[in-house]
Amino acid sequence: MLQQARASGAQVYVAWMTAGDGFEFDAVLTQRVLDPSFQNMRELGQTRIGEALRAAGVLGIPPDHTFTLGYPDGGLFHLFTTNYDDPYTAPHTGASKVYVSGALSPGNAFTGRNLEADIRRVLDQIKPDLVLAPAPQDFHSDHHTLSYLALRLMSERHQEARLRYWVVHGALEWPVPKGLHPNLPLTIPPRASHLPWQQVPLNPAEEKIKLQAVNVYQTQTRIMGRFMRAFVRRNELLSLEPLPEIAAPRSNKAP
Repeated sequence: MLQQARASGAQVYVAWMTAGDGFEFDAVLTQRVLDPSFQNMRELGQTRIGEALRAAGVLGIPPDHTFTLGYPDGGLFHLFTTNYDDPYTAPHTGASKVYVSGALSPGNAFTGRNLEADIRRVLDQIKPDLVLAPAPQDFHSDHHTLSYLALRLMSERHQEARLRYWVVHGALEWPVPKGLHPNLPLTIPPRASHLPWQQVPLNPAEEKIKLQAVNVYQTQTRIMGRFMRAFVRRNELLSLEPLPEIAAPRSNKAP
């Protein structure tokens, strides 16, 4: 979709909320350590930010169209709830403030208030016509927490209709089959099967570039490459709504 937006003349921006620095098994394999230290995990976060920047470049998105916020991987729900004002210490990195290089607000304490301020800062600078965000049904805690944040912050602007939603973690065995199958469609995620999904067709050239971008994430494809490449299909999916419509209950009383 980002390729298509750029091809149509749109300006495309990407904001990464976390550094992906909470995946311990990733550090075990990529850094060849049995018990990753805080420093190992921080190095992993910096590496993953670098991969994200290079993947964006494959899609034609320049560095000055990206934002690295650098909040704790796996910690966004804490920031949204118990650590809205009190700094959160990430259990994997030992960090309590933004440490990644190139961050939008280096040294910011890990609080929900600071995270919201950074997202508002991005929205104020870009003034987006359309915002793509995770759906509330996405199983990953950071993803569905971000959906709540996106809804609240865009609603403040009376722009919630500009949101569109996607899912990555849509069920235990989704998408199926695993692996690279560019001629197959991406099916509706079971966890979000009642959302009003729209298919966005991809042509073979777009699929090829998407695969190149996926392959940049070498720290992750070594572990879950079959899962990641399963998203390179002949379509992508977007929902215009975050929640399914719920029919009003029928009354047994006569009018």
